[in-house]
Amino acid sequence: MEICTMPYPVKPSSWRLLFAQDGWPQWTSWPALLGPLRESFEALGPDPAPADTKAWQPQLAAALLQLDLPAWRISQLLSDHNDWLYRRAIRDSLDEMLEQGWGEPPRAFCVLCRDPAAGTRACWDRIRTMP
Repeated sequence: MEICTMPYPVKPSSWRLLFAQDGWPQWTSWPALLGPLRESFEALGPDPAPADTKAWQPQLAAALLQLDLPAWRISQLLSDHNDWLYRRAIRDSLDEMLEQGWGEPPRAFCVLCRDPAAGTRACWDRIRTMP
C-alpha cells in the first residue's frame, strides 16, 4: 500500500497572489493562456472603483471557470477579492481622515474578516507607524 503525504512545507498556490497586493492586478501583461481572466479585468480598466469590482465578481467567477479552476479555488479567490475590497476601503478611509485633518487613528488596529467558507482571518493589519 502506497501512502501519499503532503510535501512540507506546503507551497501556496500562485493563484492566491492575484489580490495579495494593495493595487489592482497588472493584467495587461498576462499571457494569452489567461485570456478569459484578462478579458474580465480589461472590462473594468486599470483602476476600477471598488463598487464596480464587487458587482464584477460573477464575471470573475465565470472567467476562472473557463480556466478550469475548481470551485473551491474560485471560492478562495472571491474571498481574496473581498479582502482586497476591505483593504482598499480602509486605506481610502484613512487617507480621507488625513486629508480632512483628523490625522492618524489614535490606536493601532486589525480588521478581522469573517468568511463562512474560510473562517476568521485578519484581512488587513494597520501598518502605519504611531507617532
